[in-house]
Amino acid sequence: MGFGPDLVWMAPLSSLGWFLLLAALLVATRRWGRWTLRTTVGLAVALGVVGCLLIWWQLHWVAKILLPIGVGVQAGRLAHRRPFETGVLLRWTAVSTGLLIVVGGIALAGYRRWSERAAVASLPASQASPNVLLLILDTVRASSLSLLGETAPTTPGLERWGRDGVVFTRALVTAPWTLPSHASMFTGQWAHQQSSGFRRALDGTHRTVAEAFRDAGFVTAGFVGNLVYCTKRMGLARGFIHYEDYPVNFGELLQSSALTLTLLRRPWFRRLLGYHDVLGRKRAPRLTRDFLRWSDANRDRPFFAFLNFYDAHEPYLPPEDFERKFVNPDVPRQFRYLYFWHDVVPLDRTLRSQQQNRRELQAYQASIAQIDLAVDSLLQRLADRGALERTIVIVTSDHGEHFGERGRQGHTTSVLTQVLHVPLLIRYPAKVPRGLRLEQPVTLRDLPATMLDLAGLGPGGFPGKSLGHSWADSAEARQSDTPILASLKEHNGPWHRSIVLGRFHYIDDPKSRGLFDIIADPLEETDLLGRPEVASIAERAAILLDSLHPSPKKRS
Repeated sequence: MGFGPDLVWMAPLSSLGWFLLLAALLVATRRWGRWTLRTTVGLAVALGVVGCLLIWWQLHWVAKILLPIGVGVQAGRLAHRRPFETGVLLRWTAVSTGLLIVVGGIALAGYRRWSERAAVASLPASQASPNVLLLILDTVRASSLSLLGETAPTTPGLERWGRDGVVFTRALVTAPWTLPSHASMFTGQWAHQQSSGFRRALDGTHRTVAEAFRDAGFVTAGFVGNLVYCTKRMGLARGFIHYEDYPVNFGELLQSSALTLTLLRRPWFRRLLGYHDVLGRKRAPRLTRDFLRWSDANRDRPFFAFLNFYDAHEPYLPPEDFERKFVNPDVPRQFRYLYFWHDVVPLDRTLRSQQQNRRELQAYQASIAQIDLAVDSLLQRLADRGALERTIVIVTSDHGEHFGERGRQGHTTSVLTQVLHVPLLIRYPAKVPRGLRLEQPVTLRDLPATMLDLAGLGPGGFPGKSLGHSWADSAEARQSDTPILASLKEHNGPWHRSIVLGRFHYIDDPKSRGLFDIIADPLEETDLLGRPEVASIAERAAILLDSLHPSPKKRS
């Protein structure tokens, strides 16, 4: 989906690697051929033109072959006629490339440090407020957590920390994919009220919770593993003084060259390498280390920090020690090539077999267990420093995942409960009761108001209400059927809409409508729509859904 500002020095460094590889090949094959200046320059220029044309993807493939050959031949002829000038040009090119790499890297690092210091220095005086730590487990569905009933021990750490806080057993997101779901957790807006889309960033229409904390004197920071939809360019970094998205590592360096990136986008090349993971993926231990290092240097003010863990996102490739605990090694993997880091490619929608889905689910569970260990270690480190008791901790997810349920895989394909139901744990002993499990459905749209309320800053003008009412109100109020909305807009297509009222989930997608009892039927296999005993519920749900999210097209 894009690159970070370090592209300015990483791209020439990565491209330099290709020219060094060409030079090595020429040296290695010199006994079989006499490589003249003309030939060498022609090959180098042709290689450079290929890299440029790969960026200009609209060009016909025949032109992408003929143009580098033609330009390379002409460059070789020019080098043969003017060898002295060619030598000077090559030396200056090498020097300028080296300067761009060194100066670009140093300048960017210096600018980041200066701008962050200036931003912290300009913050207003802060009150004696607690820290706020928002941990989002990307793509982690509720039904796969032992915290919420899964028999496999995927989250022993969260189970332990959950005994010190409130666990919501029926938390629901506003959209079944990353960007609008995160945007709702940051702005309090429903998914259809935002600007975000598959190819469109969140704009500045609505204030974010990070801006509210920053304006209250908090130092704010984000550490994200999802580099498709959680980057600065997607609009989620607004209000964060420090934001770490694109890493500076070998994987990112490789992909900074158009030549390398083109190869890495090809499934056949991945299969040839036997490497199916996202290059440079930031794992949970790396994210927690980065956060702890940053928090060590920012102890003078309360912080609002957001971490996005990407380990449980497809492809599910846990470390070997976790894989051994969860995964049956006798079943072969069937990888789907969803996206290669910076670019979305067509997704293979071929359904896996039941056995393959089970194998993928096991790898997914092992990936969740890795995140759980990292989160457990992070919270323990904060406890050892004496910072945890003055930190509001919220652990949740942005959406779930399908593993063959009702013939679906992945997410962004439905608004069924499997992709809407996520974990939610809130821990802050000063204001949050210990060991409480609440079963009433809640929406993550209420997180901005909740975080500000627990931090003593009031609702901050955000929509929704603080989830503190869930444990403070009466038992009767907890059973209320306040409508909870979710929606998904297909790329250049119609909306999928749904609303939850108590135990009932009403779905209105482009092809059909349905009503499901998600307590008795969590996989939503039995459609109750049309049954007399639930007719009034279905009618009320349809009216509420149209009032909250009007359908652009009414069926006759």
